[in-house]
Amino acid sequence: MSATRESLKTVALVTLGCARNEVDSEELAGRLAADGWQLVSDVASADIAVVNTCGFIESAKKDSVDALLEAHSLKSDGTLRAVVAVGCMAERYGNELAEALPEADAILGFDDYTDISSRLRKILDGQKIQTHKPKDRRSLIPISPVSRQQEREVKSSMGQGSTFSRKRLGSAPLAPLKIASGCDRRCTFCAIPQFRGAFISRRPTEILDEAKWLADNGVSEIFLVSENTTSYGKDLGDLKVLERLLPELAEIDGIERIRLSYLQPAEIRPTLLQAMVSTPKVVPYFDISFQHASATLLRRMRRFGDGEKFLHLLTQIRALNPESGIRSNFIVGFPGESESEYQDLVDFLSEARLDAIGIFPYSDEDKTEAATLEGKLDESVIAERTESLRRIAEELSYERAQERICECHRERCGWSRFGSATTMNLPNALTVFRILALPFCAWALFQEEGKDPTWQVIAWTMFFIVGMTDVLDGRIARKRNQISNFGIILDPIADKAFIATALIGLSILGKMPWWITALILMREIGVTLLRFAVIKREVISANRGGKIKSLLQNFSVGFYILPLPEYLYLPRDILLGVAVILTLWTGYEYFRSALKRA
Repeated sequence: MSATRESLKTVALVTLGCARNEVDSEELAGRLAADGWQLVSDVASADIAVVNTCGFIESAKKDSVDALLEAHSLKSDGTLRAVVAVGCMAERYGNELAEALPEADAILGFDDYTDISSRLRKILDGQKIQTHKPKDRRSLIPISPVSRQQEREVKSSMGQGSTFSRKRLGSAPLAPLKIASGCDRRCTFCAIPQFRGAFISRRPTEILDEAKWLADNGVSEIFLVSENTTSYGKDLGDLKVLERLLPELAEIDGIERIRLSYLQPAEIRPTLLQAMVSTPKVVPYFDISFQHASATLLRRMRRFGDGEKFLHLLTQIRALNPESGIRSNFIVGFPGESESEYQDLVDFLSEARLDAIGIFPYSDEDKTEAATLEGKLDESVIAERTESLRRIAEELSYERAQERICECHRERCGWSRFGSATTMNLPNALTVFRILALPFCAWALFQEEGKDPTWQVIAWTMFFIVGMTDVLDGRIARKRNQISNFGIILDPIADKAFIATALIGLSILGKMPWWITALILMREIGVTLLRFAVIKREVISANRGGKIKSLLQNFSVGFYILPLPEYLYLPRDILLGVAVILTLWTGYEYFRSALKRA
C-alpha cells in the first residue's frame, strides 16, 4: 500500500481506565497496524480517533465522556474526521450511549474488535455502523468453567484466541499482560461481569508467547492482569496452573520482574503464596481486593471474610516474606453501613499496615444488586466518612513507609532476622515467659494439695497473668511488625502447654475428670500437629468460635482452681461443658478447613 495521505489512513488511540484496557488498546493497535493503518499519538493529526473508554464507576465514565467530547472538538480543525468509542463504557451502554452522545461517530462493542479495521474504514467512508444493544455477556458462554475453552469464537473476539496481535503504544520497560478476561463473582456493587462476561483463562502457551514477544520489544517487567487473577486456570481444569506458569515466565530471557494483580482474598491459596514468594523474578507484591472489613457488610456485598481473617492472611504473607508490599481498595458508605461496621474498617486499616490504600465512596451502578438495596446513606455521610478514612489511610501509609525505612536501616546494621522480625523481640519474649512460668504455676497449684484457699488464689493469679501474655503477644506482633517464624512455631506450643498444665494438674488433684482433660488435649495436640505437618506450619486463622473456645477454657479452668462456694459448682460445670462442646466443634472446623486447603 502506498504511504500517501490518500491511501494510508491514520488513527490515534486514547486509553482510559485500567491496565486491562491498555492491553486491549495495544491489541487493537496490532490489528490496525497489520492492516496498513498508521498509528499516531496526536489526536488532532489523525484521520480517526478511537477512545478506549472505562465504564467501571461514575467518575471513570465522566472522564470517558469528557475525552470523547474533547476529541470531537478537534474535528473543527479539518484533519480529524471521526471519533469512535470502544471499551467498557461503549460495550456496557451501546445504543443508549449513541443516543446520549451524538458527538461520537460510532459506538463499537467488543464483538467489533476482530474486524476493527473494516469498521473504521467504513466510518471514514461515511457509512453508518449499527450500534449494538447492550447484553449480559455472561450468557454467551457455558456456565460450567471447564466447558468454556471450547468456545474459541467468543474468546477470539476478546483477543484471547490461539494467536495474539499486539503493538506497543509506548516504550516503558513495564507492560501489562492479560492472562484472563471476565469474572464469575457476583459482588453486589460491581457491574463488570455483565459487560466483560464470565471468566475465561488464556492458555499458558499463549501467555508465554506474548511474554517472549514483550521481552523482545524492550519489556523487562510484566504485570499479569485480569478481572480475577486467583481464578486463573479453573476453566482449564487445574487451579494450580498459575503456580507452574510463574517459573516458566521467570525463565524468559529479558524478563527481570513479574508482578501479579487483582487477587481475591477468598481465593488466595497456600500454594500460590508459596509460588509468589519463592519464584525468582516474581516480586513480593500483593494486590488484594478486600473492599471492606466488616463481616456483615461483606456478606451484603456477596463477599467472604472479615477483618480477622484478612489480618491472618497478611500475617501469612509477611511470615513468608517480610518485605512483601501489600495494597488494597475499600468502599465507604455501602448501603446500610453502620457506625460499627465503618469502625471495623478503621480498626482493620490501623492493624493491617498496608503499603498502599485506595478509598472510594460508594455510588449506585446501573443494573447492580446494590442499587436496589435499602439503607442508602446520605451523600454527606458518605463524603464525610470517605474524607476521614482517606486522611487516616494517608497517615497509615506514611507510617508504613517510615517503618520500611527503619527496616532497611536494621538490615544495613546486620541485625539477625528469623522470619519477618528479629527472633528476640517483645512478643517472642512474652511467649518464652509463658513457657518458663508454667512450672511455677504448677508448683503453686499443688501447694497444700490444692486445698488451701490462699494458695488457690495465688495459683489462679499466676495462671491469669500467664494467660494474659497469650492475648498480648499476638497483638503486639501485628502492631509492631514483629511476626517471626520463631513466634509462629512457639506460640501454639506455649498455648497448649499452658492449658495442659492446668488441666493435668487439676485432674491429678481430683478436681477435673480425666476424660475431659484427655478430650481437650487430644483436640489441641491434633490441631497443632495439623498446623505443622499438614499445612507446613501455615497456621489456619482462628475464627471467632476458636477464640470463644479459648476464652471459655480459661474461665472454666480458673473456676476449678479458685475456691468457690458449692452453689457455684453447677454453673462452673455447665460452663466447662459448653467449653468442651465448642472445643470439639472448632477442632472439626480446623480439620475441614485444612482439607479444603490441602
